[in-house]
Amino acid sequence: MTRITSEDARREPVVRTKEVPMKLLVLSFTLLLAAGLVPARELSRLPASPGLAEVGPISAPETDPQILAIRAQQQAALVRGDRAELKRLEGEVQAILLSLQPAPPPSDLDFKVALPGACPTTLMGPDAVIDTGRFSATGADYMMDGTMYVAAFRLNDTTNWIYRSTDHGSSWQKLIGYYYAPSGRRLLTKRLGLCVGQGDSAFLYMFLCLEEPLQDLRLIRTRLDGYGALQFIPRPGPDTTSDFAVCRDYSGSDYWLYAVAVNDQRVGTRNARYVRSTDFGKTWAVTDSGSFDLHPHYSFGAGSWLYHALEGPALAGKGEVWLFYNSAYGAHGQWNLVTVKPDTFGVGDPVIAPAFTLPESTASVWSVFSHNFNGTGDWDMLYASSTDGGRSWPEWGVLSGDSDTLERFADLRNYTSLGNTYINASYIWEGVGERKVYRHYAESSDPGNWSDTLRINQHSAGTGRELRPLLIYSPEGPGPGSGCVFVGAGLQNLYFNSPWLVGLADAGSTRLSSEPRSLVCRGVFEWPGSVPARLFNAAGRQVARVNPGTNDLRHLPVGVYSIVEAEDQGSRRIIVTR
Repeated sequence: MTRITSEDARREPVVRTKEVPMKLLVLSFTLLLAAGLVPARELSRLPASPGLAEVGPISAPETDPQILAIRAQQQAALVRGDRAELKRLEGEVQAILLSLQPAPPPSDLDFKVALPGACPTTLMGPDAVIDTGRFSATGADYMMDGTMYVAAFRLNDTTNWIYRSTDHGSSWQKLIGYYYAPSGRRLLTKRLGLCVGQGDSAFLYMFLCLEEPLQDLRLIRTRLDGYGALQFIPRPGPDTTSDFAVCRDYSGSDYWLYAVAVNDQRVGTRNARYVRSTDFGKTWAVTDSGSFDLHPHYSFGAGSWLYHALEGPALAGKGEVWLFYNSAYGAHGQWNLVTVKPDTFGVGDPVIAPAFTLPESTASVWSVFSHNFNGTGDWDMLYASSTDGGRSWPEWGVLSGDSDTLERFADLRNYTSLGNTYINASYIWEGVGERKVYRHYAESSDPGNWSDTLRINQHSAGTGRELRPLLIYSPEGPGPGSGCVFVGAGLQNLYFNSPWLVGLADAGSTRLSSEPRSLVCRGVFEWPGSVPARLFNAAGRQVARVNPGTNDLRHLPVGVYSIVEAEDQGSRRIIVTR
């Protein structure tokens, strides 16, 4: 089996880019790849075919004199770097957009509530079980206090469940479920998205796309405990929605929500609507519309820049990845595009995310996408990187390129702590009879230098666009990097695993306890065992002896440890925090 590393595959192509407002989008970007062989594989060195798409507002707000006046003030705010004033002015634009657009009709469908039953009671190896059953769509997000949330559509009861972990993923609480059942017939959820707000925006925002016959985008907003749900309709127009992407910004305490809703069912009528909410999901203004928008992805940085990735349209030639940035909180007409095209063969499911650094114009940005090698059906995982906020993408390479496996369905995510320069990427590696969840990370000072491959999962994973392994961080957690939420093979069971949980699994022959809930220690704790036990760190090294009664672990670093009892009693996890 031949592996192509990102170091081997780096190239410095000649890139010509042009910034074009989205309202006048006419694509004419050329990416000419530099000559050279990739070990064991040669990627064709062909220029990108020019693409053509018409993108513009659903109305004509750019001609409104009020908005024109505000745009002039915003330009001055951008020059000063005054993001707070920029956002305040964009809030005024939002009000004007809402006044120019027809109000969406009230919801014609009410959701119903499902209360949780019994939670899982076993750990299946190092993979922490979030819930058992069959799952077909997932969403995940986290808070900076370390709390992690997951939303998942469970086929057993056709319910969208919300889960929470407060111990860095070792155990999960099933909070509550929501489902739609018009005339008693429950509707399936095709795709899920989850955003968790903080400050004044401290709600759970669960976005879902229902299957036929409705096939539209809906938002269920709850309190952080999953209760107190309200429904809102980010309806982008009369068209149905078959795919979408959502994200939020991180400015102030009233975080705004952003969504792109796509109708890609018929080639001749594919379109997208870009919508935004500035009032916690209650109302949504259409900021832009576009055509040929396939498999979108959204991400926000530390400031005012919003990023967007999608597959280029088939009519513009195969193999194009479209990478957008918007410098003013998704403002109308402010999208700019760069096209990356490795060759004439197909690409799939691009994702994009910046490092969480300021200023935005110098932030490193990454995109990861799958690529059909020579049109053979052998999908590899490629990346592109930028060091000027996404305005140019001079470097691309192969993140994973096994010749006898498929690498697909990536996720890409930053860590939302100001000044953090790292990014994490995950994807599905599919071999004969097994699917692995792989994770890498990169850093802004050398964005093309990816970490070694780390396997996240123990159980074979499911695969598909709605089941990609979702990255999720646990701030103040016991280990570096991101963990992943994934569904098992055959859509069976919902799991979480991470580097710190994987470390426990690699600690030798110790077997894990069947009790999923970990002990949490802030220094001194009481060990209820009747005989001494040994304490191992995540690398498998014994670091302390645990005695019955009071134990002082304040000398140990923060992390996840394993208390190994007598051989016939297995082991317990303990999380040391401060």
